[in-house]
Amino acid sequence: PDWKQNLTTWIEQNKGRRFSWGAHDCFVFTNTAWRMMTGKGYADEWYDRYYDRNYRPLSPDHMREEFGYQELYEALDEKLKRVPVTSASYGNLVGTTKRSNLTEY
Repeated sequence: PDWKQNLTTWIEQNKGRRFSWGAHDCFVFTNTAWRMMTGKGYADEWYDRYYDRNYRPLSPDHMREEFGYQELYEALDEKLKRVPVTSASYGNLVGTTKRSNLTEY
């Protein structure tokens, strides 16, 4: 499959779509994009487990109970391989807590 075209199509289909926990949030968007590129999401088993019944993200304590990780980046490190930010290319998953602190997978 043409992963670049699949990713571009996914991005185009979701331009302007409003953020919604559990329906269209950062995880849903990136995991689905990964699936569009590779045929499998990087963490499909996380669906319906990272937010509470009111669609609020889990607290660090609940994250640890549910996944064994307190921080998102710990969980992502288990699923994906980090690459240097200077190696960024189309299709990389990029995470940051600050603009100057990019982490890519």
